[in-house]
Amino acid sequence: MFPSPSPAGRLFGWALLLAIASACSQGPDIPRAPSVTALDYETHTPFPIASGAHAYTDCNSCHGDFDTFQQFSCLGCHEHSWELTDPRHASVPDYAWDSTKCYDCHPDGQAEGVDHTAIFPIQAGDSHGGLACGTCHVDPTNRHVVDCLTCHPAATIDPSHGSVGGYARDSALCLRCHGDSQVKPVSTHLPFAILSGYKHYRSSCLTCHPVARTDKPFAQDFNPFDCLSCHSKGAMDDKHKNFSIYRYESTTCVTSGCHANGQKP
Repeated sequence: MFPSPSPAGRLFGWALLLAIASACSQGPDIPRAPSVTALDYETHTPFPIASGAHAYTDCNSCHGDFDTFQQFSCLGCHEHSWELTDPRHASVPDYAWDSTKCYDCHPDGQAEGVDHTAIFPIQAGDSHGGLACGTCHVDPTNRHVVDCLTCHPAATIDPSHGSVGGYARDSALCLRCHGDSQVKPVSTHLPFAILSGYKHYRSSCLTCHPVARTDKPFAQDFNPFDCLSCHSKGAMDDKHKNFSIYRYESTTCVTSGCHANGQKP
């Protein structure tokens, strides 16, 4: 037999019943009492636990040692001992045996390594070698978001781009022109000259070179070029009607020998 509740317990029970009855009897125009719906495996969107390697993991496995679900631990499960994990992360500059660091690089729970060689050079000896991942990848949930501007301030970068047409302080544009971290000064853009005093000085790089690379869609392929978007067919046909070798083609404009440096003969 269950023991009789204390007077305080009976009072609390009656108060709870009255609160429930009041909430259920509210009219359609009166806001109902709020309900609390706990996260389930499908709605646990900050970290996928409905599928993948963490499917249907018990809540206490990650949150059991804390007073709030905002805190979590990655270090007690699987084979994540520091003896195994440290060697696997030897090439990750900002690696630490720490749960928040785990989440920064594995926000979806996946552990596939990334061969950064084919994406952007960050090996030792490269200009970006040794940088912590979070220096460039400022959003741990989306590694496609890259920040170049924090390390490359306007005071030093703007002056060096004074002769570059279409320049703007935008990280996506940085990667468009420097997809391999390469720097090609305007003075080396020969034989087609884009220096001060030449016709195409400060022409937008991406207007003349409009094709993206197939291996790195975020970067521009500077081998193909286009003359026709700025030089209309009607105007060019009229100006070249006495030239038998004339063709309204970008490659012909340059390779014919007539405009190899971008100037009129």
